[in-house]
Amino acid sequence: MKKADKLMDSHCGVGNHSLVSRDTVVVGQATSTSSETNYSEEGGSKTEAPTSTSSETQDGKVATASTQETTVSRDLTETRLTYACGG
Repeated sequence: MKKADKLMDSHCGVGNHSLVSRDTVVVGQATSTSSETNYSEEGGSKTEAPTSTSSETQDGKVATASTQETTVSRDLTETRLTYACGG
């Protein structure tokens, strides 16, 4: 708010302004994605989950890799001030 006060002071004169409104507006969006892969090797029969990949090793064991991916989006916001000179 100090920067805004300085800008309003330079436009209207020191202390010669009044705040009309203060709004938070969305100006964009940030998205991040992370993934985690788990590997396992077991003996026995081969079973597959929709997000896993299985294969039989040379010694007859089943090797499985499963990956979980997570994507998070959030709004980027900024505060916008409306002011009037002379108040």
